[in-house]
Amino acid sequence: MNGGDVPPLLAQRVDRAIEFYHQQLDESGNAPTIILSGGQGGNETRPEGVAMHEYALKQGIPADHAIAEDQSINTLQNMLFSKKLMTFEDGKQPNAIFVTSNYHTLRAGMIAKRANLKADGIGSHTAKFFLPNAIIREYIAVFARHKWAHALTISSLVILAGLAVLLEYHVI
Repeated sequence: MNGGDVPPLLAQRVDRAIEFYHQQLDESGNAPTIILSGGQGGNETRPEGVAMHEYALKQGIPADHAIAEDQSINTLQNMLFSKKLMTFEDGKQPNAIFVTSNYHTLRAGMIAKRANLKADGIGSHTAKFFLPNAIIREYIAVFARHKWAHALTISSLVILAGLAVLLEYHVI
């Protein structure tokens, strides 16, 4: 965050959350609570969660419908710390929706599952110039998380291809 302002990519995520918030309002005034999650990086003047919270309030979200989570430093902590802030009735987890950049939705869903958070994801728009690098980064992160499964799959495919070639030359 430059000078504490919410940059455009981050604002698009908050705007998407606000759009969903308004879709969920009912006639009786019941509304979901928005948890704006993100800690403070070394080059940031304040936590993302605080900056996003202030941005959401300026966009008209009532203060009692928005909570800032400002301690997390990665997506897993976003999910875990936000889960702690959710209101549980009768020990049951409430329905949850997370909003993130569209390229990050799949991996964030995997991370939510790892955090035992029952949540669905909504992606916000990402500028096209940013997508190639972001998608490559996400692919590498998913690949690295499951590197042994991928290595086993690739090894199996190489062995099967080698066997197919050997059979082809010895049978014909």
